[in-house]
Amino acid sequence: MEKKGVAIQKAYLISCANSRLEDLEAAAWVLCGKRVAPGVKLYLAAASTWVQQEAERRGIWQTLLDAGANPLPPGCGPCIGLGVGLLEKGEVGISATNRNFKGRMGSRDAQCYLASPEVVAASALAGYIAGPHSFADFRAGTPIHGVLQGMERTRRKRSRFFPVFPERVTGRLVFLPHDNLNTDAIYGQGLHLS
Repeated sequence: MEKKGVAIQKAYLISCANSRLEDLEAAAWVLCGKRVAPGVKLYLAAASTWVQQEAERRGIWQTLLDAGANPLPPGCGPCIGLGVGLLEKGEVGISATNRNFKGRMGSRDAQCYLASPEVVAASALAGYIAGPHSFADFRAGTPIHGVLQGMERTRRKRSRFFPVFPERVTGRLVFLPHDNLNTDAIYGQGLHLS
């Protein structure tokens, strides 16, 4: 994607899916001491109030704001087509959310690419879809320019992956049909399925 130079107008570090403390921290390491590209709006919303408060305490939140992020209330927002920062007709966005079907984050005539928080941050800096390797100093083990003093890089828990997808998976299944929970029923602006 980076070779294609796909320009973006909006970038999103939001939602319950990829706006946890470790996600915000990963983005902060990419953005530390830098500014979002002209013409790009970076939207920021923590997964919860606790996550935002902890990010503030650790200096992560301020690092993201200093880079030019526009803060939103924690929890749901543009990811499900609500509030400020929706994609408008013809716009291209990149988001660390978990779904990008047409109209979910605004106009059905917009495009939204899904990526990790690091790629969203790097793309916001570049102004086009780019990997964090373009901003190599984020990998340093020490705080950049002293901005992230006291911020420890959170080690992501390693999941156990299968080398190939098995024919059969066994385990316990919890199914709660009485809760009527269906996040796919939360459609974006103007999206109607028949």
